Formats: sequence, C-alpha cells, structure tokens
Amino acid sequence: MAANEDNTRIENDDRSAYHGRVEIRFAATEKRIAAVEVELAIIRSSFATKDDVQRIIAILHEHSLEFANLRAEFRGEHAQQRDEFKGGLAVQKEYFIAALSAHKEHFTAALSEHREHFTLGLSMQKEYFTTALWEQREHFTAALSEQREHFTAALSEQKEHFTTALSEQMAHVTAALSEQREHFNAALSEHKEQVNASLAEQRAYFTAALVEQREYFNAALAKQQLDLHKALMGHVWKLYGSASLLIAGVYFIARYGP
Repeated sequence: MAANEDNTRIENDDRSAYHGRVEIRFAATEKRIAAVEVELAIIRSSFATKDDVQRIIAILHEHSLEFANLRAEFRGEHAQQRDEFKGGLAVQKEYFIAALSAHKEHFTAALSEHREHFTLGLSMQKEYFTTALWEQREHFTAALSEQREHFTAALSEQKEHFTTALSEQMAHVTAALSEQREHFNAALSEHKEQVNASLAEQRAYFTAALVEQREYFNAALAKQQLDLHKALMGHVWKLYGSASLLIAGVYFIARYGP
C-alpha cells in the first residue's frame, strides 16, 4: 500500500507540472492577445492606415495558429496523460486486489487462531466456573445447615422463655381477675342493697302519697257530689216553681177567660 501511495504521489506531481506549463503558455497567449487588442484600440483611436490593420490581422492570424497548435498539443498531452493514468490505475487496482486477498487470508488465519484461543479459554473458564460454583454450593449448604441449627436452638430457647413468661402472665391475669371479680361482687352486693333500700323507701313514699291522694280524691268527690246534689235540688225547685206558675196561669185563664 505504501508503493501505491508513492505512485499516486508521483503521478500527481507529473500532472501538476504539466498543468503548470500549460497554464503558463495559456497566460502568455492571453497576454499577447491582450497586447494586440490594446494596439488595435490605439490604432482605431489614432486613425491607423491599411498597412497597420493588415499587420494587426497578420499578428492575430499568427496568434490564432499558435493557439490552435497549443490546443492540439494540449489535447495530445491530455490523451497521453489519460492513458498513463488508466495504466497506473489498472496497476494500482491489481496491486490493491492482491493486497486485499493477502490481507483477507491473514485476517482469516488470525480469526481462526483467535477463535481457537477463545474456545480454549472459554472451556477453561467454564471448568473453573463449574468448580467454583460447586465449592460455593457446598460452602453455602454447610453454612445454611449451621444457620438452621442455630436458628432452631434459638427458636426453642425463645419458645421456652415465651412459655414461661406466658404462664407467669396468665397466673397474674388470673389472680387479677379473681381479685377484680371479688371486688365487683362486693360492689354489686352493696349496690343491690342500696337499690333495694331505695326501692323500699320509694315504695313506702309512693304508697303514702297514693293513700293521701286517694283520701283527697274521695273528699273532693264527696264534696263534688254534695255540690251537684245541691245544684240539682235548686234546679228541681226552680222547675217546680215554674211549673206551679204555669199551671196557675193556665187555671186562671181557663176560669176567668172569655
């Protein structure tokens, strides 16, 4: 690949030199044409003769021929340069294909070797990982068994402490309940006696009030009955007097009437 880069650099240098020469010649031709145009302008402005015009035309024709030769030479050199470029490109292509094939073979061999190393390392890593996993599982099983034994012993001890504390707590609760029940029974008996006394006193007071109310009601009823009898007797006497007067009037009218 370094040789290809050197060839490309050399071809580019030749082409740059060629184009530089062509550009210089083109610049010189353009300067000549510009000079002729200046002379033509001067001649036109100074009323040149026919000889001057013929001389300028001859110069322009000479420059035209020189420009045509220069263009033909440029085309020939360009065709030669293109053929050289195509030849170099073909050589470069063949060299590149050969280098690519060699690089491909080298890459394939290196890839195969790397795959073998990777497969071997993977197998060794797998064996090491399996062994370490087996040892880890054994250590974990032993630690788990030891942890289970410690946990079982601690749980048994905790159960015993809890059973003892529960028994003591139950005894205290039973004693407190018994004492509370005795206090409650005593207070209930005392309250029952107080309620019975209050009910007896309330019953006696209610009975006395009921007897007094009944006597007052009987007295009021007797008085009301007497007042009613008096009023009835008054109405009877009034009715008797009215009836007597009515009978007397009827008798008087019947006897002494017309």
